[in-house]
Amino acid sequence: MHKNLRGIQTLYARLSHWKEEHIKENPSILLLSFVVGVLCALAGWVLKMLIKLIQQWIVHIDELGSIHWL
Repeated sequence: MHKNLRGIQTLYARLSHWKEEHIKENPSILLLSFVVGVLCALAGWVLKMLIKLIQQWIVHIDELGSIHWL
């Protein structure tokens, strides 16, 4: 666990150093905002698919007549 944490800190330090040399602050904020937006959209899509899957599972069980939750 300790070795893994050190690897994450090293990766963060390298990314931070690269960002300071290649990207100014304003574009960095825009890039970070874009990445966060894409990740939120992906999380929303996954949540939507999980809800749809659970809905289909409940309807399928209800059609079999074994369990009536709705």
